[in-house]
Amino acid sequence: MSQPAKVIVAEHPITVDMFERYNIPANKANFGAEAEIGTVEVHKDGSSYFNGQPLQSEEQRELSLRCQEIIKNER
Repeated sequence: MSQPAKVIVAEHPITVDMFERYNIPANKANFGAEAEIGTVEVHKDGSSYFNGQPLQSEEQRELSLRCQEIIKNER
């Protein structure tokens, strides 16, 4: 018997702004420099994945801290 599919609660692409990361003095209106690094999925059961690979407990802790920081800064 097959296992039921895990429900994804949140899926978010991880991107890097190459202009800011490498201080590229280009015209942002003419050139997009955002690079997608991967996708993070958080499932209803609390498990987290990066590009389909399960995150380890230390990686999940870091992800949780970063999310809390983002939420705090948006208030």
